[in-house]
Amino acid sequence: MISPRSGGRRLAEALGRSKPYTPRWDDDLQRWVVKGSSVLLYDLLKRAREGDPWILMPYLVKYPEEACRGFFDAEGSVNINRYQIAAYNTNPRIIGLFEGLLGKLGIDYRTYRYHRDEFMICLKTGKLYRRNSGSIMCLAIYGEDNIMRFAEKIGFTIARKRAALMKLMRRYRGC
Repeated sequence: MISPRSGGRRLAEALGRSKPYTPRWDDDLQRWVVKGSSVLLYDLLKRAREGDPWILMPYLVKYPEEACRGFFDAEGSVNINRYQIAAYNTNPRIIGLFEGLLGKLGIDYRTYRYHRDEFMICLKTGKLYRRNSGSIMCLAIYGEDNIMRFAEKIGFTIARKRAALMKLMRRYRGC
């Protein structure tokens, strides 16, 4: 887990700033938060989102573990009953990008495409919403060796996901 101070140093280093960013406690989120901004980074990420996410690949291949950790923290989950780690996204190019990174780390995966209904009902509000995409891609990791390699090299920074991964690893070990 990254400490708030090292997070401020890492963000400053990533954005080319000599002075580290100061961590602040967020009462609503009940955690330390480090915030920074960069017009260059914003433009790069905007171009990746609007066009081709592969524009990011030269940056991601330098740090494949960290890139995958961020992706799985945001889009991933652990299904203990299915012995699976999975990440979901509607953009097949993004899934393809992380397939390449997992391959570089020696982690085998399977990719699935699921078709979804055009509309969905929000469970909280009962409102009807139209989906932007008719399908969703699933990037799934199965098997003891691959799960253990994922835990060793990538893992999760989100506590509840990290706890679920540890529970899955204990199941493999028979504990």
